Amino acid sequence: MFIVCSLQQPAGFFKGQTWQARIKFAAIAIADINQQIALQRAACKKASSTY
Repeated sequence: MFIVCSLQQPAGFFKGQTWQARIKFAAIAIADINQQIALQRAACKKASSTY
């Protein structure tokens, strides 16, 4: 039954899959930017505390 239903509307299934992939990609990109900012702040704090 599931196979018959999914074959009748393949476009919606694939469209949902690409949407999920975009959301995951955006979340990874945001996490990467946040990590880079945190590393820059940590480096600035370390540099200012050594002088």
